[in-house]
Amino acid sequence: MFRAPNSTMFLAALAALPAFSQAPRTPTVNPDRSVTFTLTAPFADKVFVGGEFDDKLNRPPGAAMTKDARGVWSYTSQPLEPGIYYYGFTVDGLFSIDPTNSRYRPFIRQTPLNNVLKVRGDSPSPWDISRDTPRGSVQFEEFWSPTLNRFANAYVYTPPNYSKETARQYPVLYLLHGASTGELGDTSREWMAAGFANRILDNAIAAGKAREMIVAMVDSQTPGATATLPLLASYELFEKYLLEEVIPLVESRYRVDTAKSSRWLAGLSRGGGQTFHTGFRHPEMFSALGAFSIPLPGTFPDAYPMAADASSLNGQVPLIYYSCGTEDSDQRPGYERSIGTLTQRGIRFEQGSFPGGHIWNVFRQSLAEFVTRLK
Repeated sequence: MFRAPNSTMFLAALAALPAFSQAPRTPTVNPDRSVTFTLTAPFADKVFVGGEFDDKLNRPPGAAMTKDARGVWSYTSQPLEPGIYYYGFTVDGLFSIDPTNSRYRPFIRQTPLNNVLKVRGDSPSPWDISRDTPRGSVQFEEFWSPTLNRFANAYVYTPPNYSKETARQYPVLYLLHGASTGELGDTSREWMAAGFANRILDNAIAAGKAREMIVAMVDSQTPGATATLPLLASYELFEKYLLEEVIPLVESRYRVDTAKSSRWLAGLSRGGGQTFHTGFRHPEMFSALGAFSIPLPGTFPDAYPMAADASSLNGQVPLIYYSCGTEDSDQRPGYERSIGTLTQRGIRFEQGSFPGGHIWNVFRQSLAEFVTRLK
């Protein structure tokens, strides 16, 4: 039979261990914006810290930490750009959250990157909340997708005046997340939970930097390329799902301006690849495309006859916004090759570049800049 421990004896024993009772709080943001991480683990043999604060450490195991005589492990990063970063520890091979930091991702993942680190700058970030900024609303939509043969969903942002101006129609941005592999990948909730898309839109609209718009943060999880499902087929499955199911649903349930000039598409990582694929195949549908941190699809240019006529494509899609993190070791080389390809073919695009790797700080900055260019 399970017996509850004697809490008095447990607390007395805990207090007798100075390494535990005097555990330092972590992380500490230093005056130069470097960050010191600490973890009390006197019986551990190896402890690592990893996260978005360094592209080289944004995958297990991370950076090796140093242990002092009290059993406290520590590591200090390089100075960081202002922003929000996710991090976590690996203790003797086991992923661990930071027990002295109560700030977690809204949805815990099966990876070490679950704690939240905020590094403040001299001015507010595009997603910082202000009590004086009018706030929009977010609705959750769930629907059956015949194309995907499963229930799909979307989070739909409406601007602050949406419920007041009941006769007005709004432009709409369809916003896609990154690659999804079950609990380890992104879902439609990520642009809310980690990307703060609603806050970015609230602030940009309030500052007069962006149009009032609806943003449909779409579940874009389609099967990845396999030996039996080529990359092009995966993209085509998403294309059918978006055009035949998602867009009609949003336009039927919300006051959407259905003109092509008021319909935009953007996404991060694989969502950027889906954006390029669908946008290049259907320039008659979208007046702006945004791709964050992804090369051109591997099927380019053969699968995209519309892209062969650059002047026609440029006329049909006035804005192609293309961005990547400067330290993104996974995607930057392909991104730079893609820039060369687009330039060589005469396809007009606007470029964005932000410090960081394949991380949410870059994706947030990309969205914040992209929405200000939608006219």
